[in-house]
Amino acid sequence: MKKSLLFLGLLSGFAQIIFAQDLPILEKSHEISRQSKKGYLGQIVAHPDKNTVDMIFVLKGGGKTTLKTEIYTFDKDLNLINTLKEEQELEKMKTKFKWFKFKGEEVKFNMTSANANFKNELVFRKKEITQYFNWWWGDYRNTVKLLEKVKATDESGNRYSFKGGFYENYSTAEMLLLAPLRNSMDKFGFLEYDIISVNGALRINKADGLKFNGPQWPIYAKPLIDEQSETTSNEDDPRDWIVVFAPVEGKNQSSKPTEYTYVRVSPDGKIKEKIAFDAPTNGWRILGVMEKDGTVTMVGSGIEDKPNKNYINNAFKDMAPLSLVTMDADEQELSTNKGGLMGGLVGKQLSKFGSAETMLPTQEVLDNGFNERKYDHFVVGQIKAGQYKTLSYPSIDDFEKAHQKPNGQKKYFDFDGKKFLIDNIGQNSDGSVLVTGQDFDTDSKSNSGKKFKEAYLFKFTTDGKLVANYGVEIDQSKTSGFFSGKTPKSDYYPVSNLTVESVDKNKTYWFMNKVKTIRADTDADFNTNYITGMSSTTFTTTYTPLKSIQYGAIDNKTNTMGAVKDLGEDEKREFYLFRKFNRIKLNQYQLFFSETMRGDKILLSRFDLTK
Repeated sequence: MKKSLLFLGLLSGFAQIIFAQDLPILEKSHEISRQSKKGYLGQIVAHPDKNTVDMIFVLKGGGKTTLKTEIYTFDKDLNLINTLKEEQELEKMKTKFKWFKFKGEEVKFNMTSANANFKNELVFRKKEITQYFNWWWGDYRNTVKLLEKVKATDESGNRYSFKGGFYENYSTAEMLLLAPLRNSMDKFGFLEYDIISVNGALRINKADGLKFNGPQWPIYAKPLIDEQSETTSNEDDPRDWIVVFAPVEGKNQSSKPTEYTYVRVSPDGKIKEKIAFDAPTNGWRILGVMEKDGTVTMVGSGIEDKPNKNYINNAFKDMAPLSLVTMDADEQELSTNKGGLMGGLVGKQLSKFGSAETMLPTQEVLDNGFNERKYDHFVVGQIKAGQYKTLSYPSIDDFEKAHQKPNGQKKYFDFDGKKFLIDNIGQNSDGSVLVTGQDFDTDSKSNSGKKFKEAYLFKFTTDGKLVANYGVEIDQSKTSGFFSGKTPKSDYYPVSNLTVESVDKNKTYWFMNKVKTIRADTDADFNTNYITGMSSTTFTTTYTPLKSIQYGAIDNKTNTMGAVKDLGEDEKREFYLFRKFNRIKLNQYQLFFSETMRGDKILLSRFDLTK
């Protein structure tokens, strides 16, 4: 067998059964070699009828248009029972595996960024996206080069404005934007919005439109989250775009301050749903919108400020929730450093102080401001079959009354509604809603500006009662990785959460994937200056958090929580969860998949949910 193959062999390894909290855990390791970095784990597929699971790895093929797959099949007891190796053309791979999104090792295409200028007019800027495929992780790393600007007009030549709200669709290289019509402006907001699509050539098309009886602000505009969002990005599988509007003060305002509007838009810009509803507060900061089993759940913190009188612009002190620039901080820095044709320090300063795209606050900056606000309520709203209902509207004080902690944990962690990241929204068979998230502190050294702390799980009954607020200690500060220097710390990354109900419905298992260490990979990008013809090499280091499992069990009847434990008896063991595809449900079992830092071994872990 050639050494260049990704897998040198797969041998049955050590197996052990661990009993913790009456939840038997079976673990088996198998020897695999990924040290050559010639392939990645493309997908995990369960076959409930056979009680088996497939791990599908994708490798480089022998030809330029072929790839190899190696499929390893395990039974419910984690034994290897079959191996299938094939080499196929790329197009056949795309047909056979719907999840396969490989486009080539290096892909270039144009997209756009957008911002309001100093006249509140919508301005576009071309940007060239270069994607480099990483064969270790199975995804693309993006680099951005900013190009020329152009002003945006509608089909009649009228200028658009911009109040924030955009959606990037990498599969079509297009961007959707909420573009209010300038002639519909009424004091703080607009009565009419076009949904426009813009491609990399800056061709603008009106996809759909919205009309309101009074001026509105878009307060939330993000892709819908679903159960596959953690493993399959919106870039690979575009979801619907969720936009929520709130009325603002205006001369022609006829809506109540709490009369919000939910809009669901397809990835090509067509409106699928438009639902007006009465929110429980005039100041709702929506943090996440997730769909499961046909129900869309919206959650976030709220501020009450004379809700029968004051509009959201008063509640938020005229601070708009959405940025007027689609750039993030890195792209703003890139724009600032270009310096225009003048170049040098003078050009950089003119760019920095003379361009709206570099002076406008990014979404991250706006979010930092909202994170510091004092909130008095939490909101859980649901939309099902075209109807909205407020499931729960507890005060922040209610969370302290309902606080719970795992058995053996010394202190309670009380939720204050500030500096909080929503991670997941789940639902048990009895209809109770489970919201998981994490608190954080502001940290300028972190790329995200966040240093994450304790994890939370909020449980709401079907009639909206907050029955439990679980706060769990997450100590990632001691696991900063094997590297030194500028390597980020483990607590700069949030945990990812999963809740799974036991087969008998008596327990809920809460799995927290916390960061154990950081992997650093350095890539070389070769660039040629199109003016001078000179070549240069840029080295980019990517830091990837490697995670392990911390878990606990909640009694669904008493709402008490047992002790929290780390998976595996040895805290220093060398297995880390696969980055993208690392778990799957197989009948009565919850399976997790890990590997070593070098990729020379895998570990399969099985939780029996009948216990």
